[in-house]
Amino acid sequence: MASNVDLELEARFKLASTYVQSVAGNLDSKVLLQLYGLYKQATVGRCDTAQPSWFNVTAKQKWEAWKALGDLSTGEAMLRYIDVVTRVGPEWEDEARDMPTGWVSVSCPLAEPEEQIEDVDKSLLDWAKEGRVDRVRQLAEGGADVNQWDEMGMTSLHWAADRGNADVVRCLLQLGVDVDFKDADGQTALHYAASCGHESVIRLLLEGGADPDAKDSEGEKPVDVACSPDIAELLTA
Repeated sequence: MASNVDLELEARFKLASTYVQSVAGNLDSKVLLQLYGLYKQATVGRCDTAQPSWFNVTAKQKWEAWKALGDLSTGEAMLRYIDVVTRVGPEWEDEARDMPTGWVSVSCPLAEPEEQIEDVDKSLLDWAKEGRVDRVRQLAEGGADVNQWDEMGMTSLHWAADRGNADVVRCLLQLGVDVDFKDADGQTALHYAASCGHESVIRLLLEGGADPDAKDSEGEKPVDVACSPDIAELLTA
C-alpha cells in the first residue's frame, strides 16, 4: 500500500473490500470487473503484466479492466472503488463493520449466463458449473470423465475453483480429479483460486496435492497471480 495514502481512506477501502468479498456472488459481472481493476490499481499500481492469452477469457477480461486505468493514482483508485461499492450497496459500511476485517480480495467475475441446456443433456462439467455435487458424483460413478475439459481447456475443477465452490472441489478431489490439470493458458485450478482469492478452495487444493510451483504459459506460479498479500502468504506458508 502506498505510504502517501490517507489512513482514513485506506481504512474505508479495506472495509469496502471486506464488504465486496461477502456479496461478490450477487454482483453483476461488469461491476465485479470494474471493482477488480480498481482493487489491483489501488494495491499494486499500474498494470505492467503481459496480456493473457485470448483462450483464457476470464483472465483477459480482468487484465483489460486493470489495464484501462492507466496511471490512475492509488488514492483515486480507492475513492472510485468506494464509490462503486456505495452505488451497489448504499448501506455497505454498516454491514461491513459486522464482518471479519482484514486484507481481502475481489472475487473473480462469474461467467455470463450460458445457453440453457436441458438437464438430460448436461455433462459432468455442466453440473459442476452449477455446483450440483450430487449430479457430479452420480455421473462420475457412472463412468463420466472428471477431467473433461471445455473449449478453453478448463475442467470442472477449474470452474469450481473460479467460482469458489468448495463443495464441488472437495467432491472432485475425492473422485480422483487431476489436481494439476492445465487449461489452454497453462493455468491450474490453484492459479484460478489464487487469482480470485478463494481461501477455502486454495486450502482444499493444497491438501489435495496441488503443486504451488506449477507455472503457466507466462511462467507464473499461483503466488504470482494471487490477488492479495494474504493469499500470497497462504501459498508460500
